[in-house]
Amino acid sequence: MKILVVENDKGFRDAWVELLKEFGFNVIQMESLQGNTPKELHSMAFDLALIDRRADRDENPDDITGQLFAIELCALGTPTALITAFLPDEVVLFDLLRTGAVTAIADKRIEKLELAHCIEEFRQSRRFPNCVAQFSWKGKHDPFNEKDWELVAGNVQGLTVSGAEVAVLFRSLIPPCALRVKLEKMTPGHGGAAVFHAMVSSGDGPVVDEVAIKYGERAEIMGEAMRYDRHVGPLPDGVASHLRWRKETKTLGAIAYSWVGDSIEDGIPFGPVKREHDHLTWRRRQSALDRLFSVSLNPWYRVYRSNSAQIKTKIRLLDYYTGDGGYFREVPFADGALPPDLVSPIQNESNTWDFGSYGILPNPIPWLIDGSGSTLELSRYSPCHGDLHVKNIFVLPDDSPRLIDFGDTALGHIFQDFAALEVSIRLSCTTTTNLELLKRAADSASSTKSLGEFIDHRVIDKVEDNLRKTLVTTMQIRRSALDAVGSNSSDGLLKEYLFALIMRLLRYASGIADEVSTEDAVEKQTLLWHALYSAAKATEQALACD
Repeated sequence: MKILVVENDKGFRDAWVELLKEFGFNVIQMESLQGNTPKELHSMAFDLALIDRRADRDENPDDITGQLFAIELCALGTPTALITAFLPDEVVLFDLLRTGAVTAIADKRIEKLELAHCIEEFRQSRRFPNCVAQFSWKGKHDPFNEKDWELVAGNVQGLTVSGAEVAVLFRSLIPPCALRVKLEKMTPGHGGAAVFHAMVSSGDGPVVDEVAIKYGERAEIMGEAMRYDRHVGPLPDGVASHLRWRKETKTLGAIAYSWVGDSIEDGIPFGPVKREHDHLTWRRRQSALDRLFSVSLNPWYRVYRSNSAQIKTKIRLLDYYTGDGGYFREVPFADGALPPDLVSPIQNESNTWDFGSYGILPNPIPWLIDGSGSTLELSRYSPCHGDLHVKNIFVLPDDSPRLIDFGDTALGHIFQDFAALEVSIRLSCTTTTNLELLKRAADSASSTKSLGEFIDHRVIDKVEDNLRKTLVTTMQIRRSALDAVGSNSSDGLLKEYLFALIMRLLRYASGIADEVSTEDAVEKQTLLWHALYSAAKATEQALACD
């Protein structure tokens, strides 16, 4: 793997480069960024760039030249991590990671060997572990040191691993934006595995993730993962295991999971939102999604391309979403006929759809079938629920989510569930039939240039709070999708996500959407129009990435 190291501290740079070379990396080092541009370095095709945040002078507290350079380099598609002893404040740090502006941020105060193992982990999984979170024991405030990690490593029977390896393993299992992790030991698992309870928070805020981390012999953990995976062995309806990530090493394995039970008696469906009553507040909805995304929809592992996996690769997304097992046999409206019963007519002009006073937008069908969308390939697999929408998520009194209806669960496109849930919420969790407001919301959702970018909900008046909240939740879903692929946000990722989004929108527009069914004729016509306009607007957004 070809790595760029930009570091102005000669002593740290020399020791760092020497250690990386011992791990077998091809390292190119620079003392500063002067005389270089992001485009020039991107053209050198580095697999990973490690850039000092204060690239000019460590003594200058206002120097963020490395950070600004890293953001530009990352946006071009080169995975880029900030390596610094001077972390940005927690708000900036959270925003940089949450939006995918950089691939990772690493604190120099972490042991160099631990950082090197993190880079080795990136080489294997293309996910850079969380290198800013501070670990401590529950009830104590002192951060972990090398001895603490050795104590954690010593809990596995019959397996000799270093504390640095286990540190990287745990860092790989927590959200990239987590800043505090409290650990406590639980009852040992079967087969010599060890189980720790992890309480994860961002900054000094409340716990945002609470999972059990089980690790030990890779074979034993892989066996457990096989038992927990829905696509391998069926589970009772209404029960879902949440495999977050699987460590791909020769000896050490881990699984982080929580259990979604089969009782939904006290639960309330996530949606749709109705005018006459709404038993859930948006705060509770977003709290449930936070928990859902922290484990369920973030696979944190990939199925590797190997003969043993017995999974076809190089499959076009178009072929995945159509044909046997797809959403439909062929892309809807390919024959040019649009629904006749709409609140505002849409004229199909071959390559465009004319929405009258609401504008002329690209026809999604040519982009999907013959355009650049038709060349996109399914390269990442994850366990997919398969039919994730607002009626298949129940929220319990403690705001924990419960999923039901696992009839379509299988390995699938990593963005399928995220896009399906976004569409379901945007179409079913608003109560307005005002086309101008719906247009404004769709325009805002399609104005971004990356998955992690801010979506401005303020374009909608506060009196239409449900519509505003669908935009906030859309941003929440897309940022979680970005977390799931563990990568910097790039045009290619956005196009891949938009493909899944457009296909789901067309599915709704073609009438295959029981969770948003309505007997009100005006609401039905408005929903179809909203789905078609949103699909066309998302196509315009995708074309801007070409």
